[in-house]
Amino acid sequence: MGELFGALLAAAGAITVLGAALAAIARWGVRPVVGLIRQVREFLEDWRGEPDRPGVPGRRGVMERLERIEWHVGNGSEPRLRDVVNDTRAELARLKRQVEEKGVADA
Repeated sequence: MGELFGALLAAAGAITVLGAALAAIARWGVRPVVGLIRQVREFLEDWRGEPDRPGVPGRRGVMERLERIEWHVGNGSEPRLRDVVNDTRAELARLKRQVEEKGVADA
């Protein structure tokens, strides 16, 4: 009877230690991996974009957004954004000089 009790006690101790080890692995080992998997999934969703769903507008993927930026910056046939900004800055400086020359009352 003593040997059976000792064996049961040893088995219970082993199960407790194994359970604690599994809990520690789950806490410190699995969570970071699950977090990393979640971050990779979110990155890939952002990269590819998401289609429209009922009640939720879709999101463009990275490549489509870059194409739109390139189009707005300049697509070869239209002035580049930098040129438009520089032209606007020059026009503003010209208007400022004109106002300063004529005075505020005349403008």
